[in-house]
Amino acid sequence: MKSLNTLLNTTIFLTAFLIAQSAHSGDFQQTTLLNPSSSQLKAEANGRVMIYDQMDNETVELALNTQFDRIDSMMFVRTQYVQEDGSIDEDDDC
Repeated sequence: MKSLNTLLNTTIFLTAFLIAQSAHSGDFQQTTLLNPSSSQLKAEANGRVMIYDQMDNETVELALNTQFDRIDSMMFVRTQYVQEDGSIDEDDDC
């Protein structure tokens, strides 16, 4: 039953995440990553994993260095790397 609840909670969370991502996704993701609310921390303590999409690598590195105790609750996909010429390379996560 716990697995079913976890799956249901994850599905609901991912749906909410995708809706939130459509408007101001960078602000939402960065705030959640670097300044999580008490409800976010509680959800993570209960097993929730937040998927951060298209974050720049400097923000990812900052989070990994300053939010170390939360790493098990983070997943980064399509991380973006700004090149010297200003272009952006993105992980394809395949």
